[in-house]
Amino acid sequence: MNVAIYGKKSDKIGRFLRNATGEVLPNGQVKIKTDRGSSVTVKTSYFGLVWTLENLEPTEFDENGIPSCFGKVSDIKPAPEIDGVFVGSAKDVNKLSVKKIREKYSLDDELKLQRLAIDKLLKAAKIKPNGWAEYNADVEKIIATGETCKKAHFKE
Repeated sequence: MNVAIYGKKSDKIGRFLRNATGEVLPNGQVKIKTDRGSSVTVKTSYFGLVWTLENLEPTEFDENGIPSCFGKVSDIKPAPEIDGVFVGSAKDVNKLSVKKIREKYSLDDELKLQRLAIDKLLKAAKIKPNGWAEYNADVEKIIATGETCKKAHFKE
């Protein structure tokens, strides 16, 4: 993802960083790092940030040929945002989705729920796929052994 940095009293982009990620610091500042290893800390009280997918090119240069402006903030399209997190690609959306699911459900929880749902659906449809009965019987036996052990040795 890219980020455009601008002075809050201006519409001009003063700095444009490609392939960047940002981290909000406890003091409200944002530390931005690029994939090339450079970083900058931005005081959000003075500077604004626009996360964008667009590859903007400089529009103005100083006397040494160094880019002095990357256009106007009002001309750029911000990156999409999901629940306060900016996403730069479909891959970012997938990562964020998995992260949110993992916050609520472990991989083990998901596998258990899916196995139980599949078993119910197969029984209701009277379908017996190859290997399922053996697999499910093995899993149920292991679970039963674990339950017996828990009842005998642990009080919940």
